Amino acid sequence: MKEWIRADLKKFMPYHSPEKPCVAKLDANESPYNLSQNVRDNFIKWIQENENLNIYPDTDQVELRNVLSAFYNVEPQNVICTVGSDQLIDCITRLFLEAGDVVVVPKPSFSMYKNTTVMNHGKILEVELEKDFSYEEDKLIDAVKANNAKILFLCSPNNPTGTSLTIEQMKKIIENVSCPVIVDEAYAEFDDVTMIPYINDYKNMMVLRTFSKAYGLAGARIGYGIAHTAFIEAVEIVKAPYNLSTISQFLAMEVIKDSEQYKSRMEEIKAERDFMYEQLKKFKWLQVYPSNANFLLIESERDMDKKLLEANILVRSFSIESDKVRRIRLSIGDRQSNEKVIEVFLSMED
Repeated sequence: MKEWIRADLKKFMPYHSPEKPCVAKLDANESPYNLSQNVRDNFIKWIQENENLNIYPDTDQVELRNVLSAFYNVEPQNVICTVGSDQLIDCITRLFLEAGDVVVVPKPSFSMYKNTTVMNHGKILEVELEKDFSYEEDKLIDAVKANNAKILFLCSPNNPTGTSLTIEQMKKIIENVSCPVIVDEAYAEFDDVTMIPYINDYKNMMVLRTFSKAYGLAGARIGYGIAHTAFIEAVEIVKAPYNLSTISQFLAMEVIKDSEQYKSRMEEIKAERDFMYEQLKKFKWLQVYPSNANFLLIESERDMDKKLLEANILVRSFSIESDKVRRIRLSIGDRQSNEKVIEVFLSMED
C-alpha cells in the first residue's frame, strides 16, 4: 500500500484521539459544559417529531445561515457552513493552492494549517512569534511578500499560545499583503475581538468560527466562515454537497437561540481560566502564559505531561524528548478538574 501513497504523505501519521480512561479531559479545548437545558429539551422534542432523517440535509444550510447572519448582522450570502472549521481550512487550501505555492502561518499555531497545506501540495512557511508569543505584524507581511505567498493564516486568539492580534494589527497586515488572509477566530468568544464587522472592507479576508469551543458542540462538528460574498462564492466551488448533517444544523440554530445562557457559561470559563492562571503562577518551577482563550500554555523543565498522565489527566503535550523545556497546553475545565491539576503540581514541589 505504501508504494501507492503520495511520496510527500508517506511520513504523515493519522490523527487518533487518546482512548485512555481519564479523571479529567483537558487536552482538546472542549467546553466543560454539555447542552443547555433549553437546547436539550428542544432537541429531544425535535427528534421525537422529526421524520425526515431519511432525506439528505439542506446542502446550502439556508436556515442556519439565516440565523447566523442575523446574529452577526451580516447577510446570509456572507456565511458558509462546514464540518468544523477544519473542513473549511481544507476547502480554502484546496481552492487556492497549486503545487509548490507557499502558505504563511505563525509558529507555534494550529497544526491543521500545516497539514492541509501539505495535503493540498503547498509549502508551509512558519514565522516565529516573539519570545512572549505575541505577534509582530511586519514579520508576517515581509514573509508573505518575500515568498509570494498564496495564503496567510492568522489565529487570534492563537492556539496554543492564547495570544491575540489587535484589530489595528490585523488591518495593517491585510492592507499590506495581496493574498487571501484567513483570520481563525475559533476562540474569539473568550476575547471579544473580531474582524467580522470588516468583511466587506476586505474582499481577501475570511473569518473562521466554530461551535466546538465556546458553545460546547464539539461532538456535532459545526464550523463556519464569514466573508465578502465573492470569497464565499469561491469557496463553495470546493465545498462537498450535503456536508453538514440535519441534526448538526438544528443544534447550531438552537444554541444561537439560547446564546444568553451560553454567554454566561463563557464568562464562567474565563473566570476559571483567570483562577488557574493565578494559581499556576505560584509554582516557581514553571512558566504560565496569559491567555485570551479557554486554555493556558505552560512551560517547565519538569515532566509535567508525564505526571499528569500518571494521574489520568489528559493535556496536550508539545514536548519533544530532546528538548530541555517541556511544554503543555491545559484546557480550562470545571473547578474539580482544574484542582486535580493543581494537586499534581503540588506533588511535584521540591
